[in-house]
Amino acid sequence: MFGIVSTIIPGETPCLECFYSGLQDEFLPRCAVVGVHPSITFITSAIAVSEATKLIVSGEPSLKGKLLFIDLRSMDFNLLELKRDENCGVCGRGVAPEIEQPLVELGCARDGKSVYFINKFIDGFNMDEAVTNILKIGSITRMGDQFIKFKIDESLQGTLFKSGSMIIEVSGMATLNEREIIRIYESISNVKIYR
Repeated sequence: MFGIVSTIIPGETPCLECFYSGLQDEFLPRCAVVGVHPSITFITSAIAVSEATKLIVSGEPSLKGKLLFIDLRSMDFNLLELKRDENCGVCGRGVAPEIEQPLVELGCARDGKSVYFINKFIDGFNMDEAVTNILKIGSITRMGDQFIKFKIDESLQGTLFKSGSMIIEVSGMATLNEREIIRIYESISNVKIYR
């Protein structure tokens, strides 16, 4: 039951890499495994909204260059001063780190559904073609200029974005492997991942 909040302003404050160097999402505990108490999300998001409002209205947030660590078990709120790392590869003089983003990521479960992200970004993605392909295998539940929400069956639904990325949600006990997720993506997008 802990959370952290900081306000990062490019060029002015330490970046995330300065104080959490080398952080890799795949090695962090998932909320679906360790659980997240709703009160910590409310507290941290309220503080983050307050910081954003201060940036917009007065330009000077309270957590600029600071890290607020919240521990609800002990009711501790600790404020730490952050320092920029001049050799940081993101905001300093250091060498920029290579970033490898996996094609398919398993996200945190929500509403009893497994959530998968397909990180494929395509310039000029053909949304009209995707609509036609979705209607061959399922239905469209909502559509906007930037997205198409679809349902394939009672256990599988998703959102396709104009950027070419996609979120797939699987209900109940069903799970999909990476090949199955990519097969769904390819059938809807007409973009071949594996040749």
